[in-house]
Amino acid sequence: MKKILSLIFISFLSISFASAQSVIDFSVDLYPQYPKEFEKVTLTLDSTHFDINTSKISWIVDGKVVYSGTGFKIYSIQTPKNGVTKNISIEVYTPNNYLLTKSFALTPQALDILWEAPNTYVPPFYKGKALPAEESIIKVVALPNFFINNKSINRDSVSFTWTLNDITRDSFSGYGKNSFTFKMDPLYETSVIKLTASTLDGFSSVQGTFGLKAFTPEILLYEKTPLLGVLFHQAFVKTTALSTKETSFYAAPFSFSGKDDFLKSLRFSWNIGGVGVANTIPNIVTLRKPAESGKTSLSVFVSNPTKILQEANKTLPLVYTESE
Repeated sequence: MKKILSLIFISFLSISFASAQSVIDFSVDLYPQYPKEFEKVTLTLDSTHFDINTSKISWIVDGKVVYSGTGFKIYSIQTPKNGVTKNISIEVYTPNNYLLTKSFALTPQALDILWEAPNTYVPPFYKGKALPAEESIIKVVALPNFFINNKSINRDSVSFTWTLNDITRDSFSGYGKNSFTFKMDPLYETSVIKLTASTLDGFSSVQGTFGLKAFTPEILLYEKTPLLGVLFHQAFVKTTALSTKETSFYAAPFSFSGKDDFLKSLRFSWNIGGVGVANTIPNIVTLRKPAESGKTSLSVFVSNPTKILQEANKTLPLVYTESE
């Protein structure tokens, strides 16, 4: 099984524009659109109303002219640390000597976003993450790291708007609502979660989007011994030799819903050599080594009766030698 980190770190940039009202105007493009703190940002001016290349342009940062000249339409600047604002003003004298101004506040902010599949089963001591299958429940938690003037903003003072596959989820949105729970929809190959977080005073507003795909459920087989229990440190992955008189096989489901009691939630169907096997514990079967040498296969099919898209099959080739 692959290991997937549960933490998604997303940096955003809060920009609020203010410009003089005019019939003619110019635009400011930012790259990257959502830079991290201390990251180089390139701002580019453009206009469909006049020739920006022959215009005199002045860039003013925190009240000081830092870059000025004819056709100086591109300017790069390093963002400050999260929550610190750089005030940028742009003065443009058009070829007709018409003055246009535009100003904005450059304030990087950040969010930590964690997601989990809380009802998805993985075996004990498994070091990886429980990965969702179709129809799995997903919980997403946003932890805003908002700072204004070096002061941390309480998450209860932040408004969260959650959108899933372009549909706003109003019941999960609002002030302090930093968590969102939903079910993976088989109609979508990728579930797209979009979050907008804004402070109460509107000073900072950030947005981020990420996608989550469903994983295919899987079954792994482990040996269960009378003394040590289930040997979760090593699964059967290739042809296995039956070396003892009896061997117990434990079927562990991955990406199936039913964490609280998967034995009641899931259905296990075993067969050996194509013949069904009856067993007392649904996910455990014990085989006795035949007296003669030979080979066969052990198979288990697992399904979730309430979630028809959650099913998996595992087949393990077996060989055995003549008993002494």
